[in-house]
Amino acid sequence: MSPKTRLPLGILSDHLTHARSARSTPYKKIKDSKPDTGFNKRWKHAGRLIMMRSSKSNDIQNLIAENEALVQELRVAREASAITAELVARQFANLDIVLKELDQRAKNEKLLRLNMSQARKAAESASIAKSEFLANMSHEIRTPMNGILGMTELVLNSDLTLEQRHHLDMVQRSASRLLKVINDILDFSRVESGKLALDPAIFNLHEALGNAINMFTLQAHDKNIKLTLEISEGVPAEVFADSTRLLQILINLINNGIKFTQKGSVTVSVSTYREAEPNYHFIRFQVADTGIGVAEEKQDEIFESFSQADASTTRKFGGTGLGLAISSQLAKLMDSHLYIESNPGEGSRFWFDCRIPAVPFTQKEFSDDQSADFGQGIPTEEIHKISVLLVEDELINQVLVQKILEDLELNVTSVENGLEAVQEVRSGNYDIILMDLQMPKLDGYEATKQIRRLDTAKRSIPIIALTAHALDKDRAKCLEVGMNAFLSKPIDITQLKTLLHQYVSHIIRSRAKPAKDITRSE
Repeated sequence: MSPKTRLPLGILSDHLTHARSARSTPYKKIKDSKPDTGFNKRWKHAGRLIMMRSSKSNDIQNLIAENEALVQELRVAREASAITAELVARQFANLDIVLKELDQRAKNEKLLRLNMSQARKAAESASIAKSEFLANMSHEIRTPMNGILGMTELVLNSDLTLEQRHHLDMVQRSASRLLKVINDILDFSRVESGKLALDPAIFNLHEALGNAINMFTLQAHDKNIKLTLEISEGVPAEVFADSTRLLQILINLINNGIKFTQKGSVTVSVSTYREAEPNYHFIRFQVADTGIGVAEEKQDEIFESFSQADASTTRKFGGTGLGLAISSQLAKLMDSHLYIESNPGEGSRFWFDCRIPAVPFTQKEFSDDQSADFGQGIPTEEIHKISVLLVEDELINQVLVQKILEDLELNVTSVENGLEAVQEVRSGNYDIILMDLQMPKLDGYEATKQIRRLDTAKRSIPIIALTAHALDKDRAKCLEVGMNAFLSKPIDITQLKTLLHQYVSHIIRSRAKPAKDITRSE
């Protein structure tokens, strides 16, 4: 460096080191500022000294140190500002990350809600499709089953050889087994969807138990098994309960008892398990057998759907594995629980306890009509006056029901669809209508609606649904459109006769009463 070279302000130099630099930037940043007086004087003084060629190295070193201290102050201030700026920038960066995360989370939640909505709609569609399939399957199977079982029963009531009767008995039992499978599947569907409900009514418990036992008499006889019914004292004859569901449990248990018993007995016991109260009876229902039994570790499994104690059980004895699962659910509906005690090779004991409301009064007329055979206590000439309109499009079912009605000595007119039914009711005089639901031109629902809109006398004709649609919603819809009763196919002939007896008895009693003088008000 030339001795004469004048260095820019902020460059420190002496003849010994030739150059000792300090960045000029700090000065540039502060030259336009207004520092305090003392600081300004020191800086100017240092500047004058820098421009000099001083031989006093100590003074120069002091000045250099002083300037370096000043520069360091500036550096610290600058670095502090930079750090502050960096911290602020980082906070903004973090805030940006948080905002992006919140935005992504909102998008994810929206997508999740959309997926859940789509999944719910898919599940609802699948449920509807399953229900429609079950309804259609039930209808398509029950319709021909009605013809098989009904015609078989009619033939069994005629004169047959022993061999013919034996063969027809086998046909009837096979068809009944198939019907039970269908009913189990439908009941399982109702249980699964939570749509299975109780429908309590007054009925004769002793008589119902006897009928349940009679269903299995022949089956037990064929296997040389003793089937007995024991009803203890204190068990009331008339009770208020859902007879269909109560007997369904017992029938499932009796059926299993006979199925899994090779020798010995099946005993149905009905007793009270505690003293009755004014409004309730406490009744225990029990079925005990001497069959193959169930191992303790398998006893919980047999109450699960489609489960049996062993896979070989299904192969050997058959069944869907739904009977006990459905029975257990029915017991829960009755605020009860189905229990088991069993040992392999010794047999099993199933039981459940029910708190059943007592019947506060005896509905004698109702009970008599339900238990009496058709026509009991009714003059034959009065029965001949009863006209029944049968509405059925299936020829086999039409022939079957018409034969049943004619055997009861009722007057029968048959039509094939709802449109013809409405026309017949308009032009004729009918006391009872038996109505199918699924028919061409006009279905049973719409036909009923139109009949209920006719003049006063005809719109009150009792209408009984005879249909292969067996779901609860079908029954509810029938009652909603104005039907009076509901019988599902295959038709239980005894049940049909009982229902007809109630309506015929009521009609004849109504005719016997003196007519009221009705004056039209203007």
